[in-house]
Amino acid sequence: MALAAPLAALAVGGILLSIGGNAVSGVSGFLLTAMSAPTMLLVGVPVAGGTARYALAGATSLVLWLGIGAWAAARATRNPMASWRDWWKEYAFLVVPIWLGAGVAFGVAYKVVL
Repeated sequence: MALAAPLAALAVGGILLSIGGNAVSGVSGFLLTAMSAPTMLLVGVPVAGGTARYALAGATSLVLWLGIGAWAAARATRNPMASWRDWWKEYAFLVVPIWLGAGVAFGVAYKVVL
């Protein structure tokens, strides 16, 4: 379940990037992609590309999301009557700052590149 939200953001971002044609779909598609793989900004993807950088970003983002899912599960199951709602609440508590950070990093990268 920890990969559901990032994969959904990646799918929508990929669709927006593939249709292209205007700046709005390009910027929003790349922002959603950056939110789904927040470590890609750390390896320098907006400035430099390449298969190795994308593979590293994908692998480190996968580890990040799985770690956040495990952490949310550990926090949610402190209550013996934990439900998926508790997990999603803990997951959102951890994911929202990551997505905000990815958005800020994207904005900085956008200003540096353009």
